[in-house]
Amino acid sequence: MARNDPHTHPKIAVVVVTHNRLALLQQCLAAVRNLTRKADEIIVVNNASNDGTSEWLKTQPGLTVLPQGDVGSAGGFYSGIKYAYQHECDWVWCMDDDSLPTPHALESLTQCPYFDSTTTGFLASAVVWRDGSAHFGTLTNPVYVQQWLVRVLEDRCFGIQSASWVGLMVSRTAIAKVGFPIKELYIFCEDVEYTVRIRTHFQGYVVLDSKMIHQTEKNVGADPTENPTDRHAYKTKYYYRNNVTIILLAPVSLARRLKRVMVFITERLFRAKSWAWRVTILQYSLAGVWLYLKLRKANFHE
Repeated sequence: MARNDPHTHPKIAVVVVTHNRLALLQQCLAAVRNLTRKADEIIVVNNASNDGTSEWLKTQPGLTVLPQGDVGSAGGFYSGIKYAYQHECDWVWCMDDDSLPTPHALESLTQCPYFDSTTTGFLASAVVWRDGSAHFGTLTNPVYVQQWLVRVLEDRCFGIQSASWVGLMVSRTAIAKVGFPIKELYIFCEDVEYTVRIRTHFQGYVVLDSKMIHQTEKNVGADPTENPTDRHAYKTKYYYRNNVTIILLAPVSLARRLKRVMVFITERLFRAKSWAWRVTILQYSLAGVWLYLKLRKANFHE
């Protein structure tokens, strides 16, 4: 069943979230403007940048700029997706300011055989690092593994369980069903939570011909506890807190959720190299329980 009449032109908005990375933002927007299939609207969510980003954006034509406080990537994509949805966009293509879409990236997404299906909740670009290798921080887990090769060869895409913000394109139908990202998560895992929430009702796919370059300093995994440069950074707090919150929000029985939380915490306590770090893990994990209690009856459509 087709989502859009073949004679219509679906409205696609690009949402870019930025915070104090003007040089990367300039490269990202230049790449967006160079797409073979132009975006119908380019929305830049400026999370309290103080490096000249605000002044530069005022000189740029053809942009919708949403200035706000530093509310993290979760709050940034919440605002961008909500704005696009309220302004009748059919699809919302998300990316961080350190993302570089290749010229055919958006066109390839729209040519995916699942683009017009009402069962598709999101499509994702294939994310690579600067050297063209797979980006370890945005690897996806395929579903229906037994069909993986067939779909790759025939459709140049395959089903996935979740995706990151880097190159994630969400359908209007999915937003109407599940609402917006959880802005309270601030940063870390909020993209996984959102796409998993969508996957409870729809399908999601990686489109291999849609390439997105993620310009991180190093090609490392997303887990800050396994990345020495991030181990003691603020991301670690949100890694533990948000994972516990997301597990507890899952639509399964309380017993299963509690078991998953215990496994998550126990495994990381076992790997911790000091008692001080174990105490820190428990503190951050308890913060996740507290956030869950605040969010458990939240309306994600607001």
